[in-house]
Amino acid sequence: MTMKVRRKPVTIKTGRTLVKADIIDNVREATGLTVDYARKCVESLITLIKTGLVEDRAVLISSFGKFEAKLKQPRPGRNPKTGEKMVLTERVVATFKLSRKLRSRINEKCDDTAVNE
Repeated sequence: MTMKVRRKPVTIKTGRTLVKADIIDNVREATGLTVDYARKCVESLITLIKTGLVEDRAVLISSFGKFEAKLKQPRPGRNPKTGEKMVLTERVVATFKLSRKLRSRINEKCDDTAVNE
């Protein structure tokens, strides 16, 4: 099966949160895939990231960043509603650390926005 690949970049809608449906639509536009196949591709990527976090505890995507499952130790806390002191149990949290390349691109964009205001 031959697929037609679009060479020019796809325009991504800005000014709002990018949701999974937007990602699927952008993959469909950029690759010429059907909606169902683009959805399967995006879902497969998300499943790979989830599996990597559960099994390997880390997923590194070059020029994007690193997802990591980290263990948080128990610590003292309090119930904000009642003020009652309690111990927050040990738990695993997911973190994301930007790559240097992406961080610098975001900072450049923020600097450009601040200058234009």
